[in-house]
Amino acid sequence: MGLLEAYDAALQRRPLPTKVLTAALMNAVSEQLARVLTSSAGGSVSASLRQSIVGISITAVVHAWHNSLERRLSHWPAAQLGTVISKTLLQMVLLEPFLAAFFVTLRQLLDGASPQQVIQRRPRFPKEKQQQQQQQQQQQRQQQQIC
Repeated sequence: MGLLEAYDAALQRRPLPTKVLTAALMNAVSEQLARVLTSSAGGSVSASLRQSIVGISITAVVHAWHNSLERRLSHWPAAQLGTVISKTLLQMVLLEPFLAAFFVTLRQLLDGASPQQVIQRRPRFPKEKQQQQQQQQQQQRQQQQIC
């Protein structure tokens, strides 16, 4: 049995642990490769560990998503174009925005930010951001007038 056959057999026997181990390994390797290609200082083990945790977490979420979707749509014909398009649209509309926020939040937490700091760093809507900038400018002018 070759490597690919063994991997496929592991996926059939124990899908989630196999996917999680694959994600951990691939994310650690990609972190090290990125450091080599960008000439970043050192190959930090902690950076690889953090990236592996991100990969493991996202893999678990995506695994659960696909299992849930397959259960809910089990009565749909799997090979039909409409089924494939529907599943793809559901993933794009529901899962992908969640994964983007999940990734950014998890990276910040793993990089040492507190939950409060993560909330404060959240992207702001343009109008809200503009109001915040105006308030900061007004405060700066007031401070300059005092001095």
